Amino acid sequence: MPYTVSIADAQASFPAYQFIKSLTPSEQKAAFHVRDSAGKDLCLKLIAPNYSFDRLTREVHALQSINHPNVVRLIEYTYSSTSEGQRHYLVEEFVEGDDLTARMGPKWPPSDASTFFMALLHGLTAMRSANVVHRDLKPSNIRVRTDGAAVIIDFGLARHLDLPALTRTSDGAAIGTPMYFAPEQFSGSSTTGSAG
Repeated sequence: MPYTVSIADAQASFPAYQFIKSLTPSEQKAAFHVRDSAGKDLCLKLIAPNYSFDRLTREVHALQSINHPNVVRLIEYTYSSTSEGQRHYLVEEFVEGDDLTARMGPKWPPSDASTFFMALLHGLTAMRSANVVHRDLKPSNIRVRTDGAAVIIDFGLARHLDLPALTRTSDGAAIGTPMYFAPEQFSGSSTTGSAG
């Protein structure tokens, strides 16, 4: 089940932002397109109470280790607990445009598609240089900016290869979306670059 928060409740907790609209939630995060006091568009993600703190810490670490125009940029990560309650959230750049699902098809000019996928490969190369494996790369996790540029998003299942695994894929545990699995994800292999 996706983790959802109403715009009214989110606005009450984050009055400094103007809430534009709700975005597609995940099981771990409710997401919103917001605008700050300077007029900058951002993506605010509120963390579900039951989300693994270790996994979230690794997601933040993975995003902080990459600085590339074809990978979504993390702006802020905050966890605080006071007498008034907890605030646990991420702020990322807002990527205006569609996801790749909406762009794929015969109407996409081959030259534009070629430029897009070259940029996507540059983003993946930057991730590999930082020893980060996405583990859930699929069309809905690849944004197409209004200028046609590729941006990789949603690092909730990312693995930083410099850190020990949290999951035991050698026991057959599957992580990610099966339709887009790499071969080693099906086998449960924990080799470099795998789902381990």
